[in-house]
Amino acid sequence: MIERAWEKEIKEVPNYLDYITPKQEIWALVFLGLIWLFTYQFEPHIFENIPTHFDSNMFPDAWQPKTFWNIHQLCISASIIYIIFTFTSIIIVYKKRFIGFSMSDDIIEEVNDKLRIPIIKTLWAYKTISIIILYFVNRYTLYRYIRWGESRIFELYRLSYIAFIIISIIFVLWLLFKIGWTIKEVKKSRSL
Repeated sequence: MIERAWEKEIKEVPNYLDYITPKQEIWALVFLGLIWLFTYQFEPHIFENIPTHFDSNMFPDAWQPKTFWNIHQLCISASIIYIIFTFTSIIIVYKKRFIGFSMSDDIIEEVNDKLRIPIIKTLWAYKTISIIILYFVNRYTLYRYIRWGESRIFELYRLSYIAFIIISIIFVLWLLFKIGWTIKEVKKSRSL
């Protein structure tokens, strides 16, 4: 008997948008666009020599010439973060085994199934929060280039940078904890 194409059983293919909605994804894109827009808005107002290091009184003691990289490095970094974390999430959606350890296949499959949604949600949250924080780091960096004598700008720059580093550490530790806890939980359920 000939089997027709429309009579074949259609295999369900996972989709990234099944895990992250466009309303969730738009926040990272909006702030990424704001980073680029804010940089292009401020670029003509930045002096030809940019302060790169400040003394204890918050006055510049080292300068660099204004180059594309000096002005746009945070824009490029935020774009790279967005691309890497989006593609990593997409790979996790489509790859059946994204975490592989020296365990039996059935345990690895169960661990992967239990971790898929939390890891995708965590990567989305980290991507969005880090781009929002980088927006503020970029904003205060550009303000610092223009009004380098104001101590409030320098402190806001420092606080936003510290927030980015702390958030990064928290997300990495949470992911490691979640992976370890899930593996322990699966092994425990298998031993019962």
